[in-house]
Order: sequence, then C-alpha cells, then structure tokens
Amino acid sequence: VDPRQTRTDLSVTEKKTLPRGWEVLTSANFTERIREQIMMKYSWGTHLLVLEGGQAHWTSMGENPGVMTTIWDFEKYGGWYALKPRYEESSRWHAKFLIRRKPGS
Repeated sequence: VDPRQTRTDLSVTEKKTLPRGWEVLTSANFTERIREQIMMKYSWGTHLLVLEGGQAHWTSMGENPGVMTTIWDFEKYGGWYALKPRYEESSRWHAKFLIRRKPGS
C-alpha cells in the first residue's frame, strides 16, 4: 500500500452486485462466533469487513482482528452496494462487505 495514497483505491469503492440469494450481514446477526471464526482467523484479502450498518471490523490482516474500528459509509441501490471513498490516513485501508446466504435460500 502506497503511504502517499490520499483516497481509497477504486477497486474498493466500485459498485458490487450481490449474488442472488445473498445479503450483507446486519449487526443484529453479528455474533461472537462470526468475530472469532470469520474475522479473526482469515484476512479475506482485505483489512476490514463491513456490515449492513457500516460497522467495519478488522480481519486477521488488520491492526486489531475482530474489533470494530470505524463506521464506513456506503450506498445501496437495488441489488448493488458501493463503499464510499475514505481520505487521508484511512484511505489506505481495503474493505469488503461481509455477506451471507439469506435464510431460506
């Protein structure tokens, strides 16, 4: 990651369509087991995993795995989501949405 970077990389902020039958995990469905077994153990190729409410938690690649570090603003339209750019120090972070299969799908 370039330490001179001042805006979030476009690969992080581009629109993403969720697969059919999947949803972004809500904070109401976030559990200690998810924190320990998904966020703390694996990097998922990113620093942060973002929940439906924008809560961004460190992965194993982050500074404090499993801990919520920030609220990341995002846009949601129909079937797609997009993280909004971050600036200055936090611009170097990469993030992805934490998704799960919808119950009953």
